[in-house]
Amino acid sequence: MMSTLPILALAILAAAEDPFWNCTSVTWSGDRAVGGGGDLVVAGTPEGPRIEMRIEGLVRDLAGGDRWVAVAGDWGGTHLLRGPDLEPVATIPSEDAGLAVDLAGDLLAIAEGTAGVSFFALDRDAPRLLRRERLDGAEVVDVEIEGGALWAAASDGRVFRFGPQGDRSSWRIAGSPSLPPCLVATEAGIAACRGGRALLLDSGELVDVSGPIQGGEGPWLAAGPAGLLHWPDPSGRPRDPLAHDPHSVWDLELRGDRIATASGGGGLLIWHTPERGGAPRPLGSLRPVGHSRSSSPPVPADPVSAPWGPMLVEIGSVALPGNPVAVVVDEGRAYVAAQTRGLRAVDVSNPSRPTEIGAYDPVETPAYLNDLVLHQGHVIAACHALDDWYYFRVFDVHAGPDPLFIGGEESGSVFWIYGIDAGGDRLYLSGATGYGGNNDVLWTFDIREIAEPRSIGRYGFSASGTYWQSVAVDPDTGGALIYAVHSPWRLYGLDATVPSDPLHVDERWAALATDMEAEGDLLHQAPYFWSGPGYRVLAIDHTGNLDLEAEIDLPGGEMERLAVHDRTVAGVGQDHLWLLSVTDPEAPQLLADPVSIPGASDVFLDSDGYIYVTVAEEGLRIFRLIDPRR
Repeated sequence: MMSTLPILALAILAAAEDPFWNCTSVTWSGDRAVGGGGDLVVAGTPEGPRIEMRIEGLVRDLAGGDRWVAVAGDWGGTHLLRGPDLEPVATIPSEDAGLAVDLAGDLLAIAEGTAGVSFFALDRDAPRLLRRERLDGAEVVDVEIEGGALWAAASDGRVFRFGPQGDRSSWRIAGSPSLPPCLVATEAGIAACRGGRALLLDSGELVDVSGPIQGGEGPWLAAGPAGLLHWPDPSGRPRDPLAHDPHSVWDLELRGDRIATASGGGGLLIWHTPERGGAPRPLGSLRPVGHSRSSSPPVPADPVSAPWGPMLVEIGSVALPGNPVAVVVDEGRAYVAAQTRGLRAVDVSNPSRPTEIGAYDPVETPAYLNDLVLHQGHVIAACHALDDWYYFRVFDVHAGPDPLFIGGEESGSVFWIYGIDAGGDRLYLSGATGYGGNNDVLWTFDIREIAEPRSIGRYGFSASGTYWQSVAVDPDTGGALIYAVHSPWRLYGLDATVPSDPLHVDERWAALATDMEAEGDLLHQAPYFWSGPGYRVLAIDHTGNLDLEAEIDLPGGEMERLAVHDRTVAGVGQDHLWLLSVTDPEAPQLLADPVSIPGASDVFLDSDGYIYVTVAEEGLRIFRLIDPRR
């Protein structure tokens, strides 16, 4: 059972520091560094007020994010706080002890000693148990969530990996038997460390380090009395250790260009890392001050006794400038259209830790990007009518971290683009021209020379007040067959062999949609805005004919944008995210309860099951379906 927190006293303090406190664990929550030692947790910045909390138990480990902070409190269990203000939420008791914790978005992993390792979802106010593993009597002393998998280290030197589909593998790390192993997410992947030895689990390489490794992240290691070490480089080879902290370093965590270190008697120290390398520069320190006062108890929760079903869980997020409205993902990178802030590039090779690595965001000639499509190693971005330069822009996204603008169609009049898709050697834009957007146009381009696209056809009914809402290319016809919604009337199947005068093969009245995607023998529709069902799917025969398979209502509203992979559909609309299985097109099934995401604007579903959602005025969030029964 969950318990309330009789444990925590909270105050925001500004007084004399306690010179005798020893900091043994650190994390970040927002811009606040959080440190723990003994039964005290301290959070703040060197220049601002500090929050001090007294817990039941002994701080063994901390994990933090923008929304949560978890405290492994030994016999006191694991205490869950809402960050960055550290509002108490619940205590998760253990049959043995809370020894280590890790957070990835709304996922929490706990090392519980002889009770094994447990995995919780924090998508609501109460933690919800997803999975528990007991490791043949071994004492689990550390955990890490990395690359969609759960890693656990046992006191006997064994390391276990639990994959998202229920797969399991293990290793053993040699080293000093008097020191327990720990897990470190290095630049070369997960490393199992014991004493001065580190086993890089991806490559199997064993590396010796000049100090007993206590923890670390990226290129940095906390090496106890050896201080702060700079190791390894991305290839896994050790650099010359550079000790910068005169105190012992028992834990560290990165946030941007800052490092927080648990430096024992030195307290919680904060460092700045130079962009071009070199020695970190100290910025300040945190220590507890004064005595704290009582806070109100949190809401009790019970994640253990309920029968859990599959659920959508956020595993990572990144804030982005501008107004993120569209996303595509290719080869470990997400590309986000951020309207006036251009095209943002995000490294999502580790979905639990997405990082912005580049952008196309010219100051002198700002792009106004509204929608995206992938085509043969390029990203094509549809521009808003307010863009004074181009109707669409083409980017080479493999030339470096920054998307490289290589061409497009220069604007000559106002064109409102509502849909974009590409297939074969063609690009299709659906929309309307004129300042009122009242003249329908379906525009086709030859993109065999992608840096120099060539207009090969414009088509419309010339009916005032109408427009082409969305367009999807048939996947099996080399771009010559398309499906297009002409608002406010109907859906057409069009043979566009002659793009300026396409042949009407079939049509369906009122099968309207703001977004569509064709995959295999199915056309998937997001019917938002048209007061229709939440989702619609039609059968296609690759000649232009259309047959309705199913229309279903969705809890929370209608899809506005969707993405499809292997008959799984992710959709967003009206501040919700849905995930459907369309294995049986006549009976689509929700795979989990929808997730509320205020401002959700677009979605992408990749081949590994990760769901990427842009959130207006915020950034990019990454979700995954977790099934605790597997």
